[in-house]
Parts: sequence; C-alpha cells; structure tokens
Amino acid sequence: MPNRSFRKMLPHVLWDAMSASLMPYGFKLRKSKGHLVRRSNGRMEVFGLVIIDYPPTFFVRPWAGIRFAVVEKLFHLVSGFNPEYQDATRTVGVDFWRIHGQMGFDIPLQNSADITSVTTRLQTIYHEYAEPFFAQFRTLADVDFALNCEPRQRCVYGGLPHNRCFRGTIIAKLVGRENFNEIVAVYRTFLQTFNNGHFLPSFEMLLEPLRDIHPNGLL
Repeated sequence: MPNRSFRKMLPHVLWDAMSASLMPYGFKLRKSKGHLVRRSNGRMEVFGLVIIDYPPTFFVRPWAGIRFAVVEKLFHLVSGFNPEYQDATRTVGVDFWRIHGQMGFDIPLQNSADITSVTTRLQTIYHEYAEPFFAQFRTLADVDFALNCEPRQRCVYGGLPHNRCFRGTIIAKLVGRENFNEIVAVYRTFLQTFNNGHFLPSFEMLLEPLRDIHPNGLL
C-alpha cells in the first residue's frame, strides 16, 4: 500500500492523464469541478469522474452530461442553487454504471501502476458510451423528446425528478411544443405530492418568465 501522501495524489495523476488523452478532442480540464468540458455555441459537453475513496482503493465512476446555457439560465431563476455552483449544472446527464451496471464502470484504482489501465478503460468508455450520448442530444429538440414525450415515465437522463419537471417545462416552451399546457399539468400534478409539495411554489414561479418566451430558432 502506498504511503498516505502519495496515495492522495493518485486522483490528481489520473486527472492529468485523462486531460492529456481527451485534449485532442477539444476537452479542457476543470479539476475543481471534477470534469472535462467541450464548448460550442451555448452548448457544453461534459465528461466527468466521481472518485470514491474506499481505502486502500479508489473507485472511479465516469459520467457524461450536456449543458444548454439557455435552459440553465432559466432554471437557475428558481433553482435555489448557490451561484458558485450554477455554471456546473447539466441539462441532461447519465451515470453509466446506473444503466450498464457496476462491472466495468466502477473502476478500481489502487496505485500508480493502475493509472495506465484505468485511463485506457476510461478512454474506451468515452468513445463507446459518452460520444454516442453527446450525439443523442445535439439539440434542444433531442432533449425535449427524451424528457417530454412520456412525461409520466421515469427518465434516466433527467436527473432528480423535480429538476426534470423544471427543465422539461423550460425546454417544452423553448421548442414550441404544441402540448405545452399538458406537459405543465403533468409536472404540476407530480410536484404537488413529490417531497410534500416542497418544489411546487418554485415551479409556479418559473412559469411567469416563460410566458413571454417564444421559440426562436434555438433548435
């Protein structure tokens, strides 16, 4: 087992290795946020790592997300998030291990000799899983389809249930969804009972700034 001070450096060494491997694809490291990002025209693709410390081993869980700035700006009018963290929220995201299981997606890192194999596995996950995820959600219309076609059904990409309601409503408005009022009614009904209705007042507040928004070619 490596000494304690060296062991603490292992996640940093892994981050440096991943940054170098994804830099050719346009990603930049945000180590303090726990992810790498690639930006284009108000849209940000994110490849992140959750590094869990179970001495003597770290376990690395990769995830991916996409941030649409126009959605998050409206979301944070009522989100209650600390401003310090608002620029790191994602519109849609996926924890790969939740969908595909922990085998191969809960990656052990115990010493420096593991860095190469862990980095190689993460590169494989990026190419085989993250890139298709990014391609699946190129536009707001893509996200609208995932969140709002079956609003009563669970969506693995929508995050916490109440946040899915908020973002689903925002996106339905931005894309000009014809059944917008029906979407609002479904999410309102859900929020009336979810967490004892705690998030319902914020949802009603969100509807006010949405009234004056019209689809504007963001698709």
